[in-house]
Amino acid sequence: EDSASLDASIATLLANTPWDTSAAVYLAFFYAPDVSSVYVFQMLYEETLSGRLITSVRYVVIALEPPRAYEYALWVFTVLLAIAVFAMEVRRIMGCPEKCTFEQQPEKFSGWTLIFLFLPVLIFTGFLISSTRTVSNAEKILEMDSHSMITRKAVSRVHHLYKLDYWMDRVKLAVLVVQNVLFIRYALMYFPFVHFLTKMVVKIAKPLFFTLMFLITSWMVCGVFFYVMYCQMESRFADVPNTLMETVLVAQGGLTGWQPLAEIHPGLWTVVFFLGFVVVTLILQNVTLAVMLSHKKEMDLQANYSFHPFWAQAAVGKSQHQELNPSTFGWIFEETGGDPQKPNEPQQEDKDK
Repeated sequence: EDSASLDASIATLLANTPWDTSAAVYLAFFYAPDVSSVYVFQMLYEETLSGRLITSVRYVVIALEPPRAYEYALWVFTVLLAIAVFAMEVRRIMGCPEKCTFEQQPEKFSGWTLIFLFLPVLIFTGFLISSTRTVSNAEKILEMDSHSMITRKAVSRVHHLYKLDYWMDRVKLAVLVVQNVLFIRYALMYFPFVHFLTKMVVKIAKPLFFTLMFLITSWMVCGVFFYVMYCQMESRFADVPNTLMETVLVAQGGLTGWQPLAEIHPGLWTVVFFLGFVVVTLILQNVTLAVMLSHKKEMDLQANYSFHPFWAQAAVGKSQHQELNPSTFGWIFEETGGDPQKPNEPQQEDKDK
């Protein structure tokens, strides 16, 4: 009976396909009751002068099993917890009630407040998608006609479930990104004992960003060389996504089967890897290390200067909102000799200029 239904569906498909069709998409639906899922196979073929060519084949798994009761409870608990965290952030900004306020200075409204608001909105959106996707059983989704073929209405329902799964994955990814951003905020910028670390991160962000851009540009150039050299000879460099993945493997030191690649273009292969070793390994990686070490020394000076009586005395005359820069106090002794010089404040130097 199943073979007859398959033959009937293929005959109907061929009968409804015009003879002058240049390209067509075939969809095959397979229901697996043991895992309560639908397997959708999609094949795109094109008619060319040399014959029929299959350009892409993909499959999608769509689960039909409804969420369990504890999943709804976890969704509700997560939404309430996110709302409570946002309410605590609002309390820190408004400073009420006063009995629960321990900060000396209230927080100001900033972009972090919007991120705290964005988190419960995202989680609640995921809860709505999960509730909308609820399916009681497969019989209400997979409807068959008299020829045991899936109906267009059932195909629309399956496609609707696929779109819900697509947006659910995006919402989960956005929640993960927001949570990581908030974690970085608390790990680097919130607690008082990481104040000097926060200042160092702010200063080091710009040079590290440009170093990262140079590093990405170097690997992009390497990927372009790989694509030009092997796009017509090796399947793993046949298109841009595959070439990108192979370049990532090279960056991680995990390229396999490199001997045949070196034999195809031995001279150019040597030049590319030699330049990559010099630019990336010897220059860019060491620049990153040098920038981080220099800022680490400055952070140690900012964190420990108050223990020295000279700098502690210099900090007495500073106001509460004016921070002391220990590098501007003391005397500068040149290695060439001569009288020591007293450094000036950065603000004073800007005024002189």
